[in-house]
Amino acid sequence: MEDRFQIHVDAARRLLDAPLPESAVELTEQLTQAREHLTAALDESMVRAALGGTSLRAIAASAQVAPNSVPPRLARSAVLGSYAKGGKVSAEDLAVARADRAGRPPHDEPPAQSAFTFTPRRRTTP
Repeated sequence: MEDRFQIHVDAARRLLDAPLPESAVELTEQLTQAREHLTAALDESMVRAALGGTSLRAIAASAQVAPNSVPPRLARSAVLGSYAKGGKVSAEDLAVARADRAGRPPHDEPPAQSAFTFTPRRRTTP
């Protein structure tokens, strides 16, 4: 399986390691292509963090982006794109993806039974 993060990082490195063009227009094009690859790598990194259990708010803070910009970025990824609804990956969609990745159903399991049981109080007054 290909590592999309590494593919984008390598592509950005190749563009930035290449000799920079003399023409300002060509330089702008080259830097724009590098930025697109870095943005895609950032999106893939956000996916890794999200699947690892990091909250969307914490991901947004670490990427220095608005929290509402994270769900569409996750939806653009190859891994979470199939979970997206309306171009965004919600917290619920992310929970399903995490459960699928872990190989268990997200909410289908019955809750664990507590060792404690409820015993109603007896009336002490008639």
